[in-house]
Amino acid sequence: MFDEAYVPQIVGRRTEKKALASVLDPITDGERATDTVLFGGTGTGKTATTRYMLANLDENSLADFKTAYVSCINATDRRSILRGVAEELPINSSALDAESASGLVRRIKNRVNEPFVVVIDEVDTLEPSEYNVLHNLYGINWVSLILIVNDRDTFLGGLDGIYESRFEGSREIHFEPYSDRELYRIIEARQEAGLAEGAINERALRTIAVAASNARVAVTYLETTADEVQSPPITAEDVAEAKEEVYETLRKHAIERLPERHGRVFEIIEADGPIGSREVRQRYAEAFGEELSRGQFTRAVAKLKEYESVVAEGATSGTVYRATEVPGGVPEIA
Repeated sequence: MFDEAYVPQIVGRRTEKKALASVLDPITDGERATDTVLFGGTGTGKTATTRYMLANLDENSLADFKTAYVSCINATDRRSILRGVAEELPINSSALDAESASGLVRRIKNRVNEPFVVVIDEVDTLEPSEYNVLHNLYGINWVSLILIVNDRDTFLGGLDGIYESRFEGSREIHFEPYSDRELYRIIEARQEAGLAEGAINERALRTIAVAASNARVAVTYLETTADEVQSPPITAEDVAEAKEEVYETLRKHAIERLPERHGRVFEIIEADGPIGSREVRQRYAEAFGEELSRGQFTRAVAKLKEYESVVAEGATSGTVYRATEVPGGVPEIA
């Protein structure tokens, strides 16, 4: 219920589900799906909705198609992404170990003979030099891409003219933040699926919905209080007491799952913030023996901000960065 691979019933997102259904609809006629970019803040349901719609199509359609899911948090370069895609095809895994990126492209081309939806998540964590993997995959018959990004501008800003032109025919679907009511329904569904009846009271559910900034925060509140409270039901007071632990958990998970460079940048900002970008890059070079370019710093900070681990303060020319503090008190719900 709390695992990232868990595919819940999707609350709301009617417009986004309708748009994704239209993207996937050609598969029912034996054709490739439409290339698509999903964008929106963290915890807005992009990945969960995509997984749900693909699972729903697989269960309720007679169409033959394959899917692959690759997260750029774990697959951080062209070859590892292509390896993740190839693993979903009937290719001997031992044969993939020694293959170059170009060899993996050839193997994928040779094995794909029906619609193949490749979902690439957290694309905006990639270095722009690795975006050529998108060109490789776009060039394979039957393959369609669903790219999931937090920051649309960071992603598009990293594309050169060749790759950018490939996106002119792609669909874009924007995921807005959830409302308090939608967050309530999300955690209500999660607790019904995974907790005993009466494990949390109504006021506590409503408190989480109002206190949380997105679905990831809301689910972490539910998981943390479910682990900590020994005598159910979980109350609004338990939710308030768990706030600091919730945000520490979120920060820890964010740093653990992001690429190493992002974690190093966070370490410097946490230790020395408020601190400017030039000072971060200088201390990065001193501490780790390698240069941190402006672009690398900008991408790392953008992702850390999305995961509510870092905040920026001040005007553009004098912006400084510091680690996020735990927000103020949890609102009282009658």
